[in-house]
Amino acid sequence: MRYLMMESVLAVFLLQGVCNRDSKVTSIRTGQSIDSPLLLEPVNDPGDRFSLAGIDDPEEARRFLGLLQGAVAGGDSGALASVVRYPFTIWSRGKPKRIYRTRAELTADFERVFTSKVLQAIRRATFGSLFVNWQGVMIGDGEIWFDKREGGIGIKAING
Repeated sequence: MRYLMMESVLAVFLLQGVCNRDSKVTSIRTGQSIDSPLLLEPVNDPGDRFSLAGIDDPEEARRFLGLLQGAVAGGDSGALASVVRYPFTIWSRGKPKRIYRTRAELTADFERVFTSKVLQAIRRATFGSLFVNWQGVMIGDGEIWFDKREGGIGIKAING
Protein backbone atom coordinates (compact mmCIF):
# COMPACT_ATOMS: atom_id res chain seq x y z
CA MET A 1 0.00 0.00 0.00
CA ARG A 2 2.87 2.35 0.87
CA TYR A 3 4.46 1.84 -2.59
CA LEU A 4 1.17 2.51 -4.32
CA MET A 5 0.86 5.74 -2.35
CA MET A 6 4.42 6.81 -3.28
CA GLU A 7 3.71 6.10 -6.95
CA SER A 8 0.52 8.15 -6.73
CA VAL A 9 2.38 11.05 -5.11
CA LEU A 10 5.04 10.89 -7.81
CA ALA A 11 2.39 10.81 -10.53
CA VAL A 12 0.75 13.92 -9.05
CA PHE A 13 4.08 15.73 -8.93
CA LEU A 14 4.85 14.71 -12.48
CA LEU A 15 1.48 15.97 -13.63
CA GLN A 16 1.94 19.24 -11.76
CA GLY A 17 5.61 19.76 -12.45
CA VAL A 18 8.71 18.48 -14.08
CA CYS A 19 11.60 16.35 -12.95
CA ASN A 20 15.01 17.89 -13.34
CA ARG A 21 18.40 16.19 -13.58
CA ASP A 22 19.22 16.24 -9.88
CA SER A 23 16.21 14.00 -9.08
CA LYS A 24 14.04 16.83 -7.83
CA VAL A 25 10.48 17.53 -8.81
CA THR A 26 9.55 21.16 -9.40
CA SER A 27 5.91 22.14 -9.13
CA ILE A 28 4.71 24.33 -11.96
CA ARG A 29 2.13 25.95 -9.65
CA THR A 30 4.34 26.77 -6.67
CA GLY A 31 7.87 26.63 -8.11
CA GLN A 32 8.92 24.48 -5.12
CA SER A 33 11.46 21.70 -5.60
CA ILE A 34 11.44 18.54 -3.54
CA ASP A 35 13.44 15.32 -3.67
CA SER A 36 11.84 12.83 -6.02
CA PRO A 37 10.79 9.58 -4.36
CA LEU A 38 12.19 7.80 -7.40
CA LEU A 39 15.60 8.40 -8.94
CA LEU A 40 15.05 9.27 -12.56
CA GLU A 41 17.89 8.65 -14.96
CA PRO A 42 18.60 11.30 -17.58
CA VAL A 43 17.24 10.48 -20.99
CA ASN A 44 20.01 9.51 -23.36
CA ASP A 45 20.49 11.56 -26.50
CA PRO A 46 18.29 9.99 -29.21
CA GLY A 47 21.41 10.03 -31.37
CA ASP A 48 22.78 7.20 -29.23
CA ARG A 49 20.54 4.87 -31.22
CA PHE A 50 22.95 5.03 -34.16
CA SER A 51 25.62 3.16 -32.19
CA LEU A 52 23.54 0.02 -32.83
CA ALA A 53 24.56 0.36 -36.49
CA GLY A 54 28.22 1.04 -35.67
CA ILE A 55 27.84 4.82 -36.02
CA ASP A 56 29.21 6.50 -32.90
CA ASP A 57 28.54 10.08 -33.98
CA PRO A 58 24.93 10.75 -35.09
CA GLU A 59 26.21 13.64 -37.21
CA GLU A 60 27.89 11.06 -39.47
CA ALA A 61 24.47 9.56 -40.22
CA ARG A 62 23.03 13.04 -40.80
CA ARG A 63 25.86 13.90 -43.22
CA PHE A 64 25.47 10.58 -45.04
CA LEU A 65 21.74 11.18 -45.50
CA GLY A 66 22.56 14.67 -46.80
CA LEU A 67 25.08 13.20 -49.24
CA LEU A 68 22.48 10.74 -50.55
CA GLN A 69 19.84 13.45 -50.88
CA GLY A 70 22.27 15.81 -52.62
CA ALA A 71 23.25 13.09 -55.09
CA VAL A 72 19.59 12.31 -55.83
CA ALA A 73 18.72 16.01 -56.25
CA GLY A 74 21.68 16.49 -58.59
CA GLY A 75 21.07 13.28 -60.55
CA ASP A 76 24.57 12.12 -59.63
CA SER A 77 24.51 8.35 -60.20
CA GLY A 78 28.27 8.15 -59.70
CA ALA A 79 28.04 9.63 -56.22
CA LEU A 80 25.33 7.15 -55.22
CA ALA A 81 27.24 4.22 -56.69
CA SER A 82 30.38 5.32 -54.83
CA VAL A 83 28.79 4.79 -51.39
CA VAL A 84 27.60 1.23 -52.09
CA ARG A 85 29.64 -1.64 -50.62
CA TYR A 86 31.01 -4.04 -53.22
CA PRO A 87 30.50 -6.77 -54.08
CA PHE A 88 26.82 -5.84 -53.89
CA THR A 89 24.05 -8.40 -54.35
CA ILE A 90 20.52 -7.64 -55.48
CA TRP A 91 18.10 -10.13 -53.97
CA SER A 92 14.65 -11.11 -55.18
CA ARG A 93 12.37 -13.37 -53.15
CA GLY A 94 15.27 -14.61 -51.05
CA LYS A 95 17.50 -15.50 -53.99
CA PRO A 96 20.46 -13.58 -55.41
CA LYS A 97 19.38 -11.89 -58.61
CA ARG A 98 22.55 -10.02 -59.64
CA ILE A 99 25.96 -9.36 -58.13
CA TYR A 100 27.68 -6.06 -58.86
CA ARG A 101 31.40 -6.29 -58.27
CA THR A 102 32.35 -2.74 -59.21
CA ARG A 103 31.01 0.79 -59.19
CA ALA A 104 31.13 0.82 -63.00
CA GLU A 105 28.89 -2.26 -63.21
CA LEU A 106 26.32 -0.72 -60.88
CA THR A 107 26.43 2.67 -62.63
CA ALA A 108 25.75 0.96 -65.99
CA ASP A 109 22.64 -0.64 -64.45
CA PHE A 110 21.72 2.36 -62.28
CA GLU A 111 18.01 2.67 -63.14
CA ARG A 112 17.37 -1.00 -62.35
CA VAL A 113 18.98 -0.68 -58.91
CA PHE A 114 18.05 2.86 -57.88
CA THR A 115 14.40 2.67 -58.94
CA SER A 116 12.04 5.63 -58.69
CA LYS A 117 10.72 4.12 -55.44
CA VAL A 118 14.24 4.04 -53.95
CA LEU A 119 15.03 7.58 -55.10
CA GLN A 120 11.72 8.86 -53.71
CA ALA A 121 12.45 7.24 -50.32
CA ILE A 122 15.80 9.06 -50.21
CA ARG A 123 14.17 12.39 -51.16
CA ARG A 124 11.48 12.08 -48.47
CA ALA A 125 13.74 10.86 -45.65
CA THR A 126 14.43 13.05 -42.65
CA PHE A 127 17.03 12.47 -39.98
CA GLY A 128 14.28 11.89 -37.43
CA SER A 129 12.55 9.31 -39.63
CA LEU A 130 15.55 6.99 -39.86
CA PHE A 131 14.93 3.61 -38.24
CA VAL A 132 17.94 2.02 -36.53
CA ASN A 133 18.62 -1.46 -35.24
CA TRP A 134 21.53 -3.90 -35.07
CA GLN A 135 21.22 -4.53 -38.81
CA GLY A 136 21.80 -0.90 -39.74
CA VAL A 137 19.96 2.31 -40.52
CA MET A 138 16.85 2.09 -42.66
CA ILE A 139 15.54 4.76 -45.03
CA GLY A 140 11.85 4.70 -45.89
CA ASP A 141 10.23 1.29 -45.72
CA GLY A 142 13.54 -0.49 -46.17
CA GLU A 143 14.40 0.82 -49.62
CA ILE A 144 17.92 1.64 -48.37
CA TRP A 145 19.92 0.17 -45.49
CA PHE A 146 23.29 1.55 -44.45
CA ASP A 147 25.75 1.06 -41.62
CA LYS A 148 29.34 1.78 -40.67
CA ARG A 149 32.17 -0.66 -41.00
CA GLU A 150 35.91 -0.37 -41.35
CA GLY A 151 35.58 1.59 -44.60
CA GLY A 152 33.15 4.17 -43.25
CA ILE A 153 29.42 4.49 -43.79
CA GLY A 154 28.04 2.71 -46.83
CA ILE A 155 24.89 1.30 -48.39
CA LYS A 156 24.54 -2.37 -47.58
CA ALA A 157 21.13 -3.09 -49.13
CA ILE A 158 18.77 -1.61 -51.71
CA ASN A 159 15.23 -2.92 -51.96
CA GLY A 160 13.49 -1.28 -54.87
